[in-house]
Amino acid sequence: MSTGSPEQKEQPPTKNEDGNAEKNKTARYGMIGVIVAAAIAAIAAISAAMISKSQPSSSTSAAPSSTSVPQTTSVSTGTPPSTTVATTSSDAGRHTFPETAGNRKGSLTFRDNKGSASGRGSIPYNTTVQVECYAENLSDMASINVFYKISGGTWDSLYAPANTFMNGDAPGTAGTHDIDPVVPPCR
Repeated sequence: MSTGSPEQKEQPPTKNEDGNAEKNKTARYGMIGVIVAAAIAAIAAISAAMISKSQPSSSTSAAPSSTSVPQTTSVSTGTPPSTTVATTSSDAGRHTFPETAGNRKGSLTFRDNKGSASGRGSIPYNTTVQVECYAENLSDMASINVFYKISGGTWDSLYAPANTFMNGDAPGTAGTHDIDPVVPPCR
């Protein structure tokens, strides 16, 4: 062994160098995560914009036929402001019941009680509509108890989940009714 000349031998990578490789790998995964999160946020923003554009205007209602009598229902709770929807019934003898949408995201509407898409958007929160009866849930959507059949107005003849309405409970409360007891079953 020679102690006079300090020779530099090539040494294997140290833990610090390996640690840097690990840090670079972690940074790449972190960057991918940020990109994925940004993409998800962009999709959510686009979806929200599309949904808000597809919401029906509460001032739009079908022209009443010569045999129907328009009915206007209004609910005033203070916050948020109530929405008034004019409803008409093609069967003047049909009895209806006012129900107010209680889901802050709106009450989805369906073409039938099997859950077929309606294409007419949701009933906005705190909007009162007339319902004729409730129908059994024949869809695969387990969160829906029964459907209300809407009578008149923008959503005439469509179905909406009964448990997304206030069902006679006071606005702003947790509510105790999944179905309004005054609404009869559909025949």
